Amino acid sequence: MVLSKKEIGLLVNKARKHKSKIIGGKYTQSMLAVDLELSRGYIGDIENGRIYPNYVLLNKIAEKCEVPLGFFVDEEEQAIDITKTPTSDFAEITDVRDAMDIIFSEPDLMLNGEMLSKASKIALANAIRIGITYAERVQNEENK
Repeated sequence: MVLSKKEIGLLVNKARKHKSKIIGGKYTQSMLAVDLELSRGYIGDIENGRIYPNYVLLNKIAEKCEVPLGFFVDEEEQAIDITKTPTSDFAEITDVRDAMDIIFSEPDLMLNGEMLSKASKIALANAIRIGITYAERVQNEENK
């Protein structure tokens, strides 16, 4: 589900408060703005639901606030503990096919900040499978 500007703004504010807990003091809109090289007013506009940040900016906000990008999902759908790093969930995955299965099992898979349609998801999965097949062929040739 795509969140409204207001909902994203509330989550940005919540992420900023999370950062405050990490640093043991206030992490203000001004501080976030400095970290992102933006104006405080622009951050205020995002938090107040007047501006919808693009995917790149949302990713930078997540990084600066030390939350995973998945933090910015509908609270009912949010299954990510923001105290964990994303890599801890995938640390035991060593096979590309296993990783691909997990990625494509996500119902709201996105590419470049846009939700993938079922047809796009299938096309992407097929392209990756072709790449895996090619990588396997190269690997087999190298191991001869």
